[in-house]
Amino acid sequence: MIAKLLELLYYKVLINIIVSSKKTVIYIDVVSNAKSVKTAKKEFHSTTLTSEMVSFIHQYSAESPFFYIALLDNSNDQGALPTCSRTKYAYYGVDEASYESICMQKTWSCYTSREDIYEVEKVYAEVGLDFIFSPFIVLSHIYKDKMGSNLAMYILVEDGYLSLSIYEEGILLFAQHLDLEHSKDEQDMLLDEEVQDDELLLDDGDDLSLDDSLDDELDILDDLGDIEDLDSLDDIDEFATTADMEEELLQEEEELNTQEEEKEEEISGGEFNEDYQRFGLIQSSLKEFYSDERYDSEFIEFVYIADGIGVSKDLKHYLEEEMFLTVYIRKVELHSLLNEVMKKELGIIK
Repeated sequence: MIAKLLELLYYKVLINIIVSSKKTVIYIDVVSNAKSVKTAKKEFHSTTLTSEMVSFIHQYSAESPFFYIALLDNSNDQGALPTCSRTKYAYYGVDEASYESICMQKTWSCYTSREDIYEVEKVYAEVGLDFIFSPFIVLSHIYKDKMGSNLAMYILVEDGYLSLSIYEEGILLFAQHLDLEHSKDEQDMLLDEEVQDDELLLDDGDDLSLDDSLDDELDILDDLGDIEDLDSLDDIDEFATTADMEEELLQEEEELNTQEEEKEEEISGGEFNEDYQRFGLIQSSLKEFYSDERYDSEFIEFVYIADGIGVSKDLKHYLEEEMFLTVYIRKVELHSLLNEVMKKELGIIK
């Protein structure tokens, strides 16, 4: 009773922390009687807790004994499963003894490795954490009005991360949390392997280069110059034919070099930009959903993307043109969404 009375006398200070691949955003919402009386937001160019962040948090937490700090989980080793039974985790390749999890809506659960949770708690020990929210909880909050309908894919786009889930009539079927940087490293390794394979082919002498072909043709031309019994017309015709062949070989070599340069440009930052990476990850996840017998998969037609960073129109184009999906993109503010989820958890809103 006394605690309830004190809550009425004091503001509630909600502190939300979102860590991306290069920065941290801290959003403050000071609430009285379920209404915001003051908000503040600040970006820090660090992905770990700094003294500046601590000072900013303490500046607002000192205003009330009722302050709460929430972090949006960006751990690599996390996900969501279409079950609340921990005994069924192994069926989906998850060792239940190594993870903390929470059941949602009595039908699905989100999980994070205990090791990652301990590490996060150590990083933020100076300020403390009251909540670590899964991006899949945030995603379900965004599309709670859609997930109860027909089969569709839902994606939360963060800076450096994707949280992807497939629902049908409110039931989670499939989910994955994807790290762009990790996938980029894997792509670089595959490209390095391809280059090494090409070099091995050349070293083994299995590939005839254009330079060798051109040298052979020029040798033929030299031999023809030693034949004295050809008349002048035959000499002109033969020289013209050889010159044409030489020109064609030079052109082929130039085209090959141009293609290699274009490929290198695409890999370094053209076609393989971040939105193309996102497309590739979504494509791979959907392929896994279709092919894995553990999932009762059907054809996906609709994709709903909660865009928290401002993706380009290319992502929508890739998905629609390459995979024949119907895509809807909704711009969202992650800090505001996390704040709403915390309000709901605290009972400030329903």
